[in-house]
Amino acid sequence: MFWSYDCLSLYFGRLCCFIVTSETRISPARLVPSNNWHRTVNFKILSGFCLPKKEGDGTKSILDPFVQVSMVGAPQDKKTVRTKVINNNGFHPVWNEEFRFSVSCPQLALLHLEVYDHETTQSDVVIAQFCLPVRCIQEGYRTVQLKTVGGEKLESAKLYVLVKISQDPRTN
Repeated sequence: MFWSYDCLSLYFGRLCCFIVTSETRISPARLVPSNNWHRTVNFKILSGFCLPKKEGDGTKSILDPFVQVSMVGAPQDKKTVRTKVINNNGFHPVWNEEFRFSVSCPQLALLHLEVYDHETTQSDVVIAQFCLPVRCIQEGYRTVQLKTVGGEKLESAKLYVLVKISQDPRTN
């Protein structure tokens, strides 16, 4: 048995957790795609604002940010994509990139955003994140308040996005 919880979430490190507002049991048989709830989530990363430098970085460092967008949950819904790297611009990077996710099990689906600083000599570093259950996503232009990897709110760090949710063509 899996458990599904309605739409209040907390962030502990890189793990998305839920506050229980109501409880629903989901059997593994219900995790297979059904014809009554297939949606396509079109998620466009427009730009960022005041992205933080990596902890411990000196004042000489300038970010080369990119955003990794992941849909996590049921196996058939999982997908990860990323934007292009914007060189030397952590203050107001503009991506204007759109990604499409098919979701068939909204009870388990989470949209996870991670902002990275691209490194040429070592591995890329996560500098900010955000996670939200798909059932809580609202359509339209949105401001995403970013958090640290430890879950603390970053006051000025934001992403600007456009969200459209439509009936998945598989159900027509």
